[in-house]
Amino acid sequence: DQPDTRWVRSWINETGVILTRVSSTTVATTSGTPIELDSAVRCFALLWANEQFHQTISCSCFNNTAGALTYLIPGWGNSFGSYYGLQQYMHQDTATYARSISNSATIQNATDQAVIFSMWGQVGSGTGSYAYKSNSIMTVRR
Repeated sequence: DQPDTRWVRSWINETGVILTRVSSTTVATTSGTPIELDSAVRCFALLWANEQFHQTISCSCFNNTAGALTYLIPGWGNSFGSYYGLQQYMHQDTATYARSISNSATIQNATDQAVIFSMWGQVGSGTGSYAYKSNSIMTVRR
């Protein structure tokens, strides 16, 4: 096990998982549909059926176009291409002015499965840039 990976778990005397991953690399996108922002902030866990988990993601972001929207979306799944959650957005009133943004969601897992947690993003227009990214997951109650 690592701070960002929990593939081995025991049903007996196990209190849940806490995972975290950070990346200071700046990534940019012009995509108008959700894409994974940075594989360096992926976390991995084996989750039990009906286990609830809470994911919080945050970063510093900006857009090079005044008036553009930049979105941050928590995502999870057992294959890449899946994402979920409310899209938190930042309205860029001044071009290239960085802002902190965060988003979180609590989800209940339906089946026992290995899960990949990541962060997704998209823009309304322009180029959105994301830096100082963090991804944290904890089990709420199983």
